Amino acid sequence: MNIKSYITIAQDSEVELTIKKSRFITRLHRITSLEEATDFLAQVKKQDYRARHHCHAYRLLTSEQPFQHASDDGEPSGTAGIPILESLKAQEIQNVIAVTTRYFGGIKLGTGGLIRAYRQGITEAIHAVGRVQIAAQQLIEITLDYKQLEPLKYWLQTNHYQTLKIDYTAEVQLHLAIPQSQITEFQVKLQEQFANKLQLQLGAITPCEIPLSN
Repeated sequence: MNIKSYITIAQDSEVELTIKKSRFITRLHRITSLEEATDFLAQVKKQDYRARHHCHAYRLLTSEQPFQHASDDGEPSGTAGIPILESLKAQEIQNVIAVTTRYFGGIKLGTGGLIRAYRQGITEAIHAVGRVQIAAQQLIEITLDYKQLEPLKYWLQTNHYQTLKIDYTAEVQLHLAIPQSQITEFQVKLQEQFANKLQLQLGAITPCEIPLSN
């Protein structure tokens, strides 16, 4: 299974800023297709139909090729869509559409003011939820005697490996999820620590989300 590694937001996000009486409502939404981006934009426009502008941008990785798009939606050229897109790029965000809805407050912000406002909305919306790295993980099952359970649990916790669940039968089965890039290192370290006291079986490869610092 080929799983592309990329960075995205931890979850959907919404923040609102008021700058010189204009309201800027920024929404970030995770997407996996162009259709999802289009549907979300239509949903926002329907929800805030009285707003003057719905400026947006998205970045999308697909199996065929990457896509990106930006729209000023009536704002002066280059003051909204591109700043939104560049803010996503600066945080390395993929598979997200960002829509900033503006309710005009009667005071013009000027080119520089608009650029700063749209950038600020994206930055705050990302920081509100944080980022994650999507990467391939290997599911692993470890079978062991009960007397080895506590030492193994302590070793896994100390080395920051994720335990999904534990089955208690005649023996103990621990189910783990290890980033695919760390599998060889994990097996070597496990062998060094526990010699042949454990049985290890590799399972499926699936996507996982690894939290990143802002």
